[in-house]
Amino acid sequence: DPLDRRLAKARDMVSRGRKAYAAAERALDGARDAIPKDWVEKAREKIPGLGRADPYVRETARKLAVGAGTVGEYVDYAEKADRMREMASDVRELKEADEARDDARRDRALEKLKARRAEGSRDSSEGGD
Repeated sequence: DPLDRRLAKARDMVSRGRKAYAAAERALDGARDAIPKDWVEKAREKIPGLGRADPYVRETARKLAVGAGTVGEYVDYAEKADRMREMASDVRELKEADEARDDARRDRALEKLKARRAEGSRDSSEGGD
């Protein structure tokens, strides 16, 4: 039956894939075992730029420690940022309120001026008759 042959072929492919995977896993385990556990320290000793005694590395580590800080410091920064955002929002609202008051004051002054001019033009036209 063609379906049975296809199924057998698929099973054979899966079996070969599992064997290849197991062989790769064994090779990877062998490579992991070949790497010494203290390879990082040995590399730092042999390569000057990687050593902890290198001033550049010390300075970078110091800057990262200051920049990274602790989780508690991040919470403080987040709270400070929230407070600053709220303050900025309050300042914006106050400025907008001031601008609205100034606009209203200007509009009232303009209306008064127009009213005075209208009255003055009525008075001059009534007086001229």
